[in-house]
Amino acid sequence: MKILVAPNAFKGSLKALEVTEKIAEGLRLADPYFEVVSCPIADGGEGTVEIFVETVGGSYHECEVQNAIGEPITARYGILADRRTAVLEIAAASGLGQLPQSKLAPMRATTFGTGQLILDALDQGCRRIILGLGGSATTDAGTGILRALGVRFLTDSGYEIPMGGGSLGYLEKIDTSRLDPRIRDCEIILPCDVFNPLLGEMGSASVFAPQKGANPEQVQLLEENLVHFAALVQKQQGIEIGNRAYCGAAGGTAAGLLAFLGANLISGIDFMLHQIDFEGKLYGAACLITAEGRLDAQSLEGKGPYGVAKRAQVRGIPAFCITGQLPQAFDPQQFELFNTVFPIPTRPMSLGESMEEAGELVKFTAWQIGSMLKVAQKFIN
Repeated sequence: MKILVAPNAFKGSLKALEVTEKIAEGLRLADPYFEVVSCPIADGGEGTVEIFVETVGGSYHECEVQNAIGEPITARYGILADRRTAVLEIAAASGLGQLPQSKLAPMRATTFGTGQLILDALDQGCRRIILGLGGSATTDAGTGILRALGVRFLTDSGYEIPMGGGSLGYLEKIDTSRLDPRIRDCEIILPCDVFNPLLGEMGSASVFAPQKGANPEQVQLLEENLVHFAALVQKQQGIEIGNRAYCGAAGGTAAGLLAFLGANLISGIDFMLHQIDFEGKLYGAACLITAEGRLDAQSLEGKGPYGVAKRAQVRGIPAFCITGQLPQAFDPQQFELFNTVFPIPTRPMSLGESMEEAGELVKFTAWQIGSMLKVAQKFIN
């Protein structure tokens, strides 16, 4: 029996490659004769760089950059085997994972460090930039990245505004005359893990800023500042960014890079699955096992497990999902794309315990699935 194992990362706990290994171990405990095909996935969020480097081929590079609040850190990105394609994650330099809860700063958090990563990739000779947008700590519409590349964000008096989304209301002029000329020769691809627009009830401030530490008053101010930014972009660049799909990704980073760098905004999971030949690996599989740390309504909006299960459904292949956490008000109809869902906790446990023990819990759950499949196989035969 061929079983395709295609999990996402368990954020803050296990990388996608680690989840894949644990599922494979559990399945082989149930039956060492299972043909387990490993296919770790990413959707533009955590793990994008690793998936590319490990499956497509390439090397890792590190450089010193600023995190979202300006502190020095070392961040990693990948350069693929063609030596002209760099794969980066906004989370590596400007992500929530780089900051403790006590240091979240939704009004001044900046993507400047991600811009420094891009500059380093340009210095390495790369002219194709793939930037995964999941996990950012920012709502600055990508202005930090653009600043690092030479763009100036000015008041009426010609002074540069402070970094962060909280200062965008002071913006009156955007000067692109000093933009690094190398970037104009680049193809910039933004695999997005959410479809949200920049503005409105489903926009980046309303939906995601609270996760980045913003209180209701700050959410409202960030929304107003993004409205102002979008209007200025429309006036200066002639590009509408407020209501386009994907433009809300990474606190509006997708919108800013679309407007000033001509970035290509695409579905993260569709792009990633094409790059790793997921359809080829799915061919001939008896079932699919996918996984994600938390399965919720956002999982249905272009996240990895949803993307792979949808493709399995088209081929009539059953899909099982392993997850660390389900919503308290779980509605099975919301997740009917999966034939069934397996939460990993084996006893009443805290989130911290579940994350700490995630590897063994995933392995045990995979053993349960494998044992079920082994019994089913006997009845079918």
